[in-house]
Amino acid sequence: MDQSVPDPYKEAVTPVFWDAEDCPFPPCSTPDEIYNSIASALLEREFSDKVTVWAYLDDDKKGSWRDALLADKTWASRIYFLPAGDKASRRIRMANDILLWARESPCRPFQEYLL
Repeated sequence: MDQSVPDPYKEAVTPVFWDAEDCPFPPCSTPDEIYNSIASALLEREFSDKVTVWAYLDDDKKGSWRDALLADKTWASRIYFLPAGDKASRRIRMANDILLWARESPCRPFQEYLL
């Protein structure tokens, strides 16, 4: 492969869609630490180091672990917390966001996507 031609996979943003209710963040980690861990793991697998994480939460739950994370909004990482409702609503919103991202993504073919 000619190295002078830009690789669209290296230049693209790698998205991570995370159901943070069914798979909560590790309690001893900050969003910045989680983001850096995800970015370095993807970079080791030769994905882009440009990562965006969408974390889907149940906006009806109060007093959960997420309240502690969301209380301090000074995180430098690109983790976006999205209210998505109950389990079925989160799955629908995530699927919709994945399809919208795939449609707008410059990267092809689709078999390269990991769900």
